[in-house]
Amino acid sequence: QAERISLSRNGQVLTIDGPVELYVRRNVSISGKGVIRITNNGSLTLYSAESLSISGNGAAYGMQNETYKPEKFMIYNTTPVDGGTSVDVAGNGLVYAVIYAPNSNVHLQGGGTGGSVFGAIVGWEITLGGHYEFHYDEALSALSGGGGLSIERWRELKAVGERLPFSDPDVLNTYF
Repeated sequence: QAERISLSRNGQVLTIDGPVELYVRRNVSISGKGVIRITNNGSLTLYSAESLSISGNGAAYGMQNETYKPEKFMIYNTTPVDGGTSVDVAGNGLVYAVIYAPNSNVHLQGGGTGGSVFGAIVGWEITLGGHYEFHYDEALSALSGGGGLSIERWRELKAVGERLPFSDPDVLNTYF
C-alpha cells in the first residue's frame, strides 16, 4: 500500500519484476521522465482511489510494459462518485493496459505522431484527443474478472453513417 505515487524526475523508475498488487489511497502521477517499468517477468495490478495521470514522451518515459500484453498492467480506479476522478494518459508513448474506471473520466490526450493505447477501457466518460489511437486487444475477451460479463462480439464502426451521434446526448438516447 502507498499513500500516493509521484514519479517525475529523471531517473525515477518503479520497476515491477514479478506479480505485484499495489493499493494507492491518493493520486498516482507519472510525468516528465518518471517511469513505471514492467519487465517481461512482471505484472502490475494498480488500485487507485483518486486521479491517475500517466504522461511522457516516447516509449522511454511514462509507462513501459515490456511484455506488450495489456493484461499485465491492470488499472482499477475505485472512486464511488460518477465522474468524480480522472484517468489521464498523455504524451507520445505506447501504453499496453486494461483500464477499469467505471466512475472516472478517462482522457487520452496528445499522441504526437505515435501515441497509442493497446488494451481495453471502461470509463464514465472516455475522451480521445489529439492524435491518440486506441486499439482493443481481442485476446482480452478470454480474460475473466469474475463479474459474469463477457464480450460476445466486436464490430468496429468505420463508415460515418454507422457511428452514433455522441455529441448530442438527446439524439444518442433514442438509439437505446
